[in-house]
Amino acid sequence: MTTGMYVNDYGEKQDASFENWSFDEKLLYYHEGLNAIITVRSSGPNGEVISYQANGKYEARSENGKPPKSWAILGHLPAMLHEGEPKEALVIGLGSGVTLGMMGHYPYDSFDVVELEHAVVNAARYFAKANHKALDDPRVRLHVTDGRSYLASVTKKYDVIVSGVSDPWISGVSNLFTYDYFMELKSKLKEGGVVALWFSNYRNTPEDFKTGLNSFAAVFPNTSIWFHHKVELDLVVIGTVGEHKLDMERLKAIFNRPEVREELEAIEINSPYDIFSLYLAGGQDLRDLLKDAGINTDERPILEFSLPKSLYGKVNGAERVSELLAASNDIAPPVELGGQDPSAFYLELGKNYNRYSFRVGQALKAFEKSLELNPGQKEAAVYADQLRKELGR
Repeated sequence: MTTGMYVNDYGEKQDASFENWSFDEKLLYYHEGLNAIITVRSSGPNGEVISYQANGKYEARSENGKPPKSWAILGHLPAMLHEGEPKEALVIGLGSGVTLGMMGHYPYDSFDVVELEHAVVNAARYFAKANHKALDDPRVRLHVTDGRSYLASVTKKYDVIVSGVSDPWISGVSNLFTYDYFMELKSKLKEGGVVALWFSNYRNTPEDFKTGLNSFAAVFPNTSIWFHHKVELDLVVIGTVGEHKLDMERLKAIFNRPEVREELEAIEINSPYDIFSLYLAGGQDLRDLLKDAGINTDERPILEFSLPKSLYGKVNGAERVSELLAASNDIAPPVELGGQDPSAFYLELGKNYNRYSFRVGQALKAFEKSLELNPGQKEAAVYADQLRKELGR
């Protein structure tokens, strides 16, 4: 009863009966919480895959102790995009604890972690390898309560706020994806603060997708969208009042921290340039894409009613990623190069983008930018010539 057949995909044969479906899973934890039934399962020959479910729906999965990529990125990006070294952080939604675990590798002074369901706290401990026993970090203060109730009851402000809750089609969750909620997050930000939001790229129509994003972008003057190049179904949305940019010198310093570099390599991010490969769209490009979209509010909770209607619709995450890239004239987020040669930067950026078939157009633009800055850049000229031939230009 807790395998989540109503929402999880157990194979290609959608017409197969229940008795024909097989499950290679062992139940490790089961608890009927106040808000959901929480389960943890293991699978694989040696039980190397750990997953946790809320009312049967899969929420997180770790294989051989590696963190799930999208939840890990949600923990890394805010610290990278903050203009200084963030000290105080708020995490709304503990989940597997992986996001918190990644944040723990940065020099924060404290974390306030808000989780609605106490059974999730128990479930997170099964991900100890992936989250590095995040809950045992002495900097963590755990609050088992409703996220919006917590926001309404505190006056404290934070350098970083991460909202990593479940899908908004689930009853009661969509109020953590409203304009009003995002305004509350903004009100709890310190100057120069960063908000990071987990956002789903599946089980929603194009209209609902844009409504959710627009509700966030309407609050934060500077909004950008990021993802992992192998997980196109999960997005990370970043919002700030002032501009957020990647500082190359700071990125290099972050990669020089062995514990951070090791965690990034575990999710196939091996250099500062790989961070740029997570970027999809932002700035005016994103606002142009969302210009006709609606806004989800507390008084008019569009998503609460529309998302369940499209629950079983098919959404091609890769196609939506391509749409976001096609709408983006900027091939990279704002960047501070410091003393680095701009031509060399765009050459390396182009070489990174050229690894992904869906970014070859951006790769060509990067090589052309490198040549514009330095016409004698022979390596960029060779790459640009080859890509023009491949693209028929």
